[in-house]
Amino acid sequence: MLYENHYTHDDHVMLAHTVKNISDKKWIVSYDNVQAIADIYNEFDQQVFDINYSARSYARGSEIMIFSENIQRPTQIYCTLKERQLANAGAC
Repeated sequence: MLYENHYTHDDHVMLAHTVKNISDKKWIVSYDNVQAIADIYNEFDQQVFDINYSARSYARGSEIMIFSENIQRPTQIYCTLKERQLANAGAC
């Protein structure tokens, strides 16, 4: 279940409809990685990435980032310090 005790599926659909109709600006949407969200935004470029959460307690999660059309974006959204070190260039 996506974001327990918050938005319903219909709320996410309405939000997506609003975001999809933004035509004069570029936008990015980020969510927990769940299939329902990927399906709602299926006509847009998406990237899934792992992220460490540490606000209340440490956990590793998966996010999905959705991009508007014609937006310039990095080739990789998120990488850890270890990944940057392994890349030996300061960026992954």
